[in-house]
Amino acid sequence: MSTQTSLGEVDAAVYAKLTGDSQLVAMLAAPLLGTFAVFDFSAVPENQPFPYITLGDNDEKSLPAFGTRGYLTTHKNGIWDSQYGGFQKSQQILARMNYLLDQKDQSTMPLATQKLVYYLYQGAIQMNDPGDNKILHTSVEYESFTQEQ
Repeated sequence: MSTQTSLGEVDAAVYAKLTGDSQLVAMLAAPLLGTFAVFDFSAVPENQPFPYITLGDNDEKSLPAFGTRGYLTTHKNGIWDSQYGGFQKSQQILARMNYLLDQKDQSTMPLATQKLVYYLYQGAIQMNDPGDNKILHTSVEYESFTQEQ
């Protein structure tokens, strides 16, 4: 039976790739909940220290080719940091994320029922979020293409 979506598999693979890298994990704060400071974008614990990464806010489109079901997905992830020190720390985290997700051999990011054709860095936007805390946020966008096997 086909899965009809790539979202769960790709998110799980990205999470495993990021949390499996000791260099990236060392750049992040200790998590208040769980093992790593990498969270679903809607499940960040209240008062989680900075910096941390959120995964999610994805946009998926069906893209079948030659009788094989495929999925083109935009992944919007976030790097959240405090106002102190500017964007230097988030830039280091972004560089490591890009190495792991885009530049490193992508065969090390296996999916359960699909084949990852590519996972590519598309760009990033650095923002000062409004409010009293002046949280620094780097919105990072990747694109993936998967096909059912």
